[in-house]
Amino acid sequence: MKKLLTATSISLLSTASAYKLTADFTHKMLYRNVVVRDDLSDVGAKTIRLKNHKGLELCGHFFEKENTKATLVMLHGLEEDASDLIEAMHYFESMLNCNMLLLDASAHGMSDGYIRQFGYEDVFDLMLWNKYLLKRYGEKHHIIMYGKGMGANTILNTAGLGKLKNVDCIISDGAYSDVLSYLAAKAQKAIKLPSFITKPIMRTIVMNETGRDLKDMDTIKYVAKNSIPTIFIHSRHNQDVDVKNVYALYNNNTSPKELFVVREDHFYDMNLDDPYAKVLPEFLSEYIA
Repeated sequence: MKKLLTATSISLLSTASAYKLTADFTHKMLYRNVVVRDDLSDVGAKTIRLKNHKGLELCGHFFEKENTKATLVMLHGLEEDASDLIEAMHYFESMLNCNMLLLDASAHGMSDGYIRQFGYEDVFDLMLWNKYLLKRYGEKHHIIMYGKGMGANTILNTAGLGKLKNVDCIISDGAYSDVLSYLAAKAQKAIKLPSFITKPIMRTIVMNETGRDLKDMDTIKYVAKNSIPTIFIHSRHNQDVDVKNVYALYNNNTSPKELFVVREDHFYDMNLDDPYAKVLPEFLSEYIA
């Protein structure tokens, strides 16, 4: 009897410990805990602010060029901000003569917000920026969209809803297939607990605290309705999102598409003399008007 009670006590303690570890991790992912006030003016950006449907002030960092008919909109990953897009921006500057608009997602960077949206309610903010550009430059203005991690998911989800206008093509870099699996994989690395333990706990916490079901946050179902030409980029060494995610997204995507898996940590690290490095420039030249 004593052995049974001891075993039961240990089991309860282990369960309680697993719950606390998962809850703490979930809260770290869900809620903003750092406020960054980097306006990128030191690298020539102009700050643009818009208010979304919730009254939150969103921040964009705009690099405007003269005599261009296009804008590249760039979105960062989870727990990042627009400053993490600078290297990729320089790569695109070398081949595209267009404006560059780097966005801080809600609850990131200089944008307002406390609760992170994981690329889902972020779609309404992206629609707002899309409308802003067309109002500023006219209905004939061309738009290209680049997203890294969560930013790529935001773009793919919005495209799947059919809510993007004048977008010639999408550059998806390191997107995840669904939020619940993505967070569970991050938790397994951070707190060493398997997904069958963390998934139900994370789902319950997010549902109770925000009313949103992580299980519904599935980009696979959105790419199945995507009609915008999309290149799916992923590094084999991506430590945040496993490379297997890109194959699920690519295979389920219904628009004209290209798969671009690279050995380097970033696509912009590639040796330009490598014929494979031409995949992205050739994709852009095909679809950008």
